[in-house]
Amino acid sequence: MDVFIPTKQHRGTCYIVGGGPSLKGVELSPLPFPSIGVNLSYRKVISPYQLIGDQEFFRQVPEAVLELKSFPKTHRVCVISLSWPSIHALKCKYMRKERCIGFSKTPDSLCWHLPGIDSGNTGAAAVNLAQRLGFEKIILLGFDMNIIGEKNWHDAYSNKTSVEKINKHILQFEGLAKEAKILGIKILNANVDSAIPYFEKISLKEALKGG
Repeated sequence: MDVFIPTKQHRGTCYIVGGGPSLKGVELSPLPFPSIGVNLSYRKVISPYQLIGDQEFFRQVPEAVLELKSFPKTHRVCVISLSWPSIHALKCKYMRKERCIGFSKTPDSLCWHLPGIDSGNTGAAAVNLAQRLGFEKIILLGFDMNIIGEKNWHDAYSNKTSVEKINKHILQFEGLAKEAKILGIKILNANVDSAIPYFEKISLKEALKGG
C-alpha cells in the first residue's frame, strides 16, 4: 500500500461530507463543487476523495471493503491507519496520523490528535486534506457535533460516540480555524445549529447552492 502525498492541485471551493444527522434524508448528488467524503459518506454521495479514519470502521462496516473497491478509478480512496487487515484488499493509498494543533506540516500526514489528548477526528483530518489539496473555500456538510440527539445520518455504527469524545472533536477544530484564517482559507459550516463555534455558519440550503 502506497503513501499518498497530496499537492495543491485544486483551487476554489470544495465540500467535506461528514456523518451528522443534519444530512439525514438530504439528497446531495450531484454537488456543484468537488468534495471530500468522510468515512461512510460515500453511501450518500461519491466524492473524488474519500477519507477513512474511524477506528474499527471496517469491523463495524465489513461490507465497506467491497463498496469502496467499486469506486471509479478516477477517484481517490485514502485511509489514515494501517491497523485493519482488511484494508489491504482495497489497494488504496494511506496517510499517517499526527498529533498537532492546526494543520499537519508533515507531507504524508494529517492532523488526528491534539497534543496530549486522544481526540482522533476524521473530519478534522479531512479539513487538513482540503487545505493540502489547495482549496480556498471549504464548506462543511454534516459537521453537527451535537451532544443531544442522533449522532449520524446513518445507523451503521454499533459503537456509539460519547459526550467526552464529541467535546474533544470540537476542540480540535479551534486550531484549524485559526490557521485557516491566517492562510486565507474560508471555512463555512452548513448547519446553523452545529455545536462547533469556530466557523461561520450558513444554512444547508445556501451551502448546496455554493455558499
